[in-house]
Amino acid sequence: MRIGMHWKTLGRDTRRTLEMIKFEHSIFALPFAILGALLAAGGWPPWRALGWIVVAMVGARSAAMTFNRIVDRRLDRENPRTRARALAAGTLSVGFAVGFLIVSIVVFELAAWRLNRLCLELSPLALGWVLFYSYTKRFTALAHWVLGIGLGIAPAAAWIAVRGSLAPRILLLTGAVALWVAGFDLLYACQDIDFDRSRPELHSTPKRLGVARSLRLAQVCHLAMLALLVWLLVVSHLGALAWVGVVLVAALLAYEHSLLSPHDLSRMNAAFFTINGYIGILLLVFWGASIVGAQTIPQRALGRGMSYVEETPPNTERFVIRRADGVVHDRENMVVSHVALALYTDAAPHQMIALVGSDDSGKFDFGNKIPDGDYRLIAEYPGLCTANIPLRVQHKGRGRKPLELRMEYPGLDVCSYAR
Repeated sequence: MRIGMHWKTLGRDTRRTLEMIKFEHSIFALPFAILGALLAAGGWPPWRALGWIVVAMVGARSAAMTFNRIVDRRLDRENPRTRARALAAGTLSVGFAVGFLIVSIVVFELAAWRLNRLCLELSPLALGWVLFYSYTKRFTALAHWVLGIGLGIAPAAAWIAVRGSLAPRILLLTGAVALWVAGFDLLYACQDIDFDRSRPELHSTPKRLGVARSLRLAQVCHLAMLALLVWLLVVSHLGALAWVGVVLVAALLAYEHSLLSPHDLSRMNAAFFTINGYIGILLLVFWGASIVGAQTIPQRALGRGMSYVEETPPNTERFVIRRADGVVHDRENMVVSHVALALYTDAAPHQMIALVGSDDSGKFDFGNKIPDGDYRLIAEYPGLCTANIPLRVQHKGRGRKPLELRMEYPGLDVCSYAR
């Protein structure tokens, strides 16, 4: 009987916690994390990586929101808009909330560990930033942008999860998400302007600038967001569907701002929750379709420890596998199962022909017929370096011809793989 009551209480408190942190609003940042993974992979990333990205996102957001409710519980109790929240109302204990916070952090760190080493190494910084946000309103009016950066981390983190490295291009999406979030948080904060003004220790942009100028500043943020999306669209060579997605997002943002005025914020919930929920989903659907549709071949899952590669590293005359600590690696002590290969031609330097990873025996199987000819082979060794290597493909024999790859490393040994 006691066991049954214990589980009933646990379920009730968990449900109240999820309601308190608006668990369903994970949809705000999650589409951008998935979009970051799609951009990193140039198509569908490995399902394993995608699954752990989702777990990491949910864990990080749950930890950040729970921590925010714990830190702000006294303020929430005094604010008419938030006094019904579970911790403020006393329907949920602080002890349970702290336990939920710890579980969320463990889930997040577990996901980071399962993704790759760089994700694990950077996870404390990402988690520290989103937790730090809860204190910013006490000393700066820039808290809206701190929150924006916290959510903007999502696509960059997803990129790292897929590739094992960071590229400048994805920072455009990070900036776009940061400006989008800062913009709608400015709108949302206008509701609390009277409460903030009654508390000298609290800071916010609406309190400093007033509602009218804050609404205009939110519009500027969203215009800048659209500019970054267009920039990313162009440098990523996305197609017409991606443009349609940007146009739809622009229309939704314009409608969102049309719902609000300095003298009427009554439709804030429709502007904040409904419209912003659609923005992330629409962008994911249209950009995702453009990215996946542009794939030249189906990509193979690279497996644990594998990494995708950046499009076109600078051409190199010499290639030495050198670690940051100065250690030079030869072929014998390279872990070939941690190598990703991508093929390009000089005629289409941004058009990927194939992307594969080696199996446990160190062999690469492109899984499609590549014509004889000269290519550029991009090889990435996670944690070491990226190489741009001339490659000649020659098919031998009759019928189903094997594909031979011969990679020459000046100053090292010669590696040959065949299928």
